[in-house]
Amino acid sequence: MALNKTQKKEIIDKLTAILKESHSLALVNINGIKNNDLMKLKASLCKLETNIKVVKKTLMNIALKNAGYDHIPLEDFKFNCAIIPSAEDPINIMKTLNSFATTTLKKKLIEITAGGFVKKNYLDQTTFLQFAYLPSAEELYAKLAFSLTCPAIKLIMDLKFLSGLKLVNALKTLTIQKT
Repeated sequence: MALNKTQKKEIIDKLTAILKESHSLALVNINGIKNNDLMKLKASLCKLETNIKVVKKTLMNIALKNAGYDHIPLEDFKFNCAIIPSAEDPINIMKTLNSFATTTLKKKLIEITAGGFVKKNYLDQTTFLQFAYLPSAEELYAKLAFSLTCPAIKLIMDLKFLSGLKLVNALKTLTIQKT
């Protein structure tokens, strides 16, 4: 269905607003992905409070320029592209995309990801893919909390052990003195 000028302007305005609020943006190659599979991806992205948007490349290019993005790679893409904007870090999105690609599509993540933006800076495909293998912020917080509490736990265990030894030594002393 062809869009008229006002409809295109509304789409561009909405996209520009979304892009200005986004911390990161994943570009996805949707060629060959079935509609049912896209719905599965949409459901998994909904848990991350984001969504996938399929838009014509020309409208997306205009919206990216309006939002102040530094590099517009969509002009070079030979495939249909979708975007996944996120106000959060891109790690959870890339992990979700990786899971979707390997389980649902039986493909590698590199086959469906075309790169992305972090803080309006363009990252090529290989650089952006590295985010899928980084630990998420929650995982890093858990590791940090464990490493901070670990010395305290070890100290408590050592004190319990030493107090137990003192009790054993005291009992030995008592038994030696009685005999």
